[in-house]
Amino acid sequence: MSSDFEDMGEMWLFPYESDSFKDDMEELWEQLRPLYENLHAYVRMKLVEVNIHKPISLADSILILDF
Repeated sequence: MSSDFEDMGEMWLFPYESDSFKDDMEELWEQLRPLYENLHAYVRMKLVEVNIHKPISLADSILILDF
């Protein structure tokens, strides 16, 4: 690791053109969060409809299934 960086995270962010890349990504995530949460709820509902007997937590990742 080059001595120009304090840590690996800083080194990984270096190639991006924006000095505020990390903040830009946080703002983008906050804009996308409602869509993600609605999509997650929709998939949970569909899984219940196909009689999946395993409880699905909001904290679980969305599984990709071929319906």
